[in-house]
Amino acid sequence: MRFKKFGLVVFLTAGLFAAELPSAELLALGLQEIQALPRFASKEVTLNFAKVPPRVSVGTDDYTLKAELQAVAPSMYIKYSVYSGENFLKGFRVKYNAAVWTDVYYADRHLAKGEEVSAEDFYLRRTDILKYSHYLVETGAAWDKRVMTANLRPDEPLFAWMLGVKQLINSGDIVALSVNSGSVTIKTAAKALQHGVLGDKILVQVQNDKKRVLQAEITGSGECKVIL
Repeated sequence: MRFKKFGLVVFLTAGLFAAELPSAELLALGLQEIQALPRFASKEVTLNFAKVPPRVSVGTDDYTLKAELQAVAPSMYIKYSVYSGENFLKGFRVKYNAAVWTDVYYADRHLAKGEEVSAEDFYLRRTDILKYSHYLVETGAAWDKRVMTANLRPDEPLFAWMLGVKQLINSGDIVALSVNSGSVTIKTAAKALQHGVLGDKILVQVQNDKKRVLQAEITGSGECKVIL
């Protein structure tokens, strides 16, 4: 699983001598950063150090600690950089054992490729989503006009790439075409020259002597419209 680098800037004030940042504060910063990412928002997040890092000492009164998330799969690495003003002082990287828990969908039965599915075809299970390289479908997914584009066995998790929007028109279908011009609407038959889903604009060939080709918008199953 790859993520764009995410910056977190934390301003800390030291004492009169060299400032020390305890390991517990580093852990808290890592937790704060991962919870700020949209992918992990409102999730139950667990972080543990793989190895407790040493205290970080910086010989300046005021400094900036910048934390940059580098990888999550399933261990998380955060690169810390310490600055005094614009001057870079030191950098280090800390490894965390990370877990992000949420409810995701699992198949309740065998689901064949291309089969129309709904939430009733699945059950929810609490899952650590960082263990998977692809996004799992979580609660709140929209199921309208979607089909299963990949086989799924019972008790297997549902990945987002498995769901596809239902195709309403196939190339070669004869569709009902509405042609609107001002207050006048003409309904006729046309042959779809392309396939598509709801809202797509495809080429259709009017089924008359002239065989005129128009670009029409898909408005429903086997239905298109053209506005002149």
